[in-house]
Amino acid sequence: MFSLAILLALLLIEKIEWKTESDQMSGNEYLGRNYTNQLRGFFAVVVVYYHLALGIHPDGIFDIFSNLGNYSVGVFFFLSGYGLLVQYQKKGRDYLKGFLWHRVIVSLVIPYLIFNVIYYVAYVCLGRQTTPLDMLASWINGHPLVSNSWYIIAIFYFYLVFFVSALLSGKRLWLTTGLCFVGSLAWMVICHEMGYGDWWFYSCFTLNAGMLWVLVHERVEDWFQKQFWLKEAGALVTCIVLYYAATILPQYIGMQTLIYLGCMQLSAIMFCVFVIALGMRIRFNGRCLALLGECSLELYLIHGLFMTIFRSDKLYLESDILYSLAVLLAAVLAAFLLHKLIAAIKNKLK
Repeated sequence: MFSLAILLALLLIEKIEWKTESDQMSGNEYLGRNYTNQLRGFFAVVVVYYHLALGIHPDGIFDIFSNLGNYSVGVFFFLSGYGLLVQYQKKGRDYLKGFLWHRVIVSLVIPYLIFNVIYYVAYVCLGRQTTPLDMLASWINGHPLVSNSWYIIAIFYFYLVFFVSALLSGKRLWLTTGLCFVGSLAWMVICHEMGYGDWWFYSCFTLNAGMLWVLVHERVEDWFQKQFWLKEAGALVTCIVLYYAATILPQYIGMQTLIYLGCMQLSAIMFCVFVIALGMRIRFNGRCLALLGECSLELYLIHGLFMTIFRSDKLYLESDILYSLAVLLAAVLAAFLLHKLIAAIKNKLK
């Protein structure tokens, strides 16, 4: 397992550019396509490691990944919220034209449908009892056929909330952000009432934090200008303290669900602050991470299938190291090929 942790580290340190206080990057640079793509690639791999850590017996450094799932998805939510509002800020009402078709149907629904078909065919070949009706029902019953794909269902919901919020609020970005926050509260209630697992909404407010970052990024950047590394350490320590407070505080002050969820949400937000602010002083330019970032959605969705295949009745890899390497390599290769296929389909539909 230690070797896998080293592999992930090598992906990160392939090429790093350090900045000083005098040349600290602004939002247009550290939250541009290049850096956010690197982040998506990195945290897509962390998500794979997280799910692997839950299914095997992790040891040493690899064990830390068993606690990073919520935070990794939080970064994806944050980047989605940031991207939505910054594009709306730049393009105004024109951004909403074709939004449902291009951003929701073409970019989310159709790729997700493709993955559902892939999983359905694979499960039938593995001898699992499932039907096309089961596949469609899994989109709303809290048990997605595509492993760990609750995030895509959540993003689908949040994109619709953003679209409606933007229509209602017009150019008032603060109101758009506020309405999306209400939508996140509603998401928590919906998930609870539908009996979905708590992980469906552990970090959903990081999406709202990403939208808020668009509105206050200049003040945040100014604040981080002095004593940058001390403030970064403070953000990380706060994240860790809130993580443990989520478990400890409810034992002493009651309101277990409210305190737990509140601390977990705040912890995820502080982790995002730590990661995003880090980009002001560090630029990643790794080709591996860039490629992984391009196919991060596909990697997120496909790796669960290989986790099932490589520990199925037809093919069981007993060694944890061999199993983990097989999942990682097969998932990356499949994600790259599927990204090419889906990109071609998207081009046909645009």
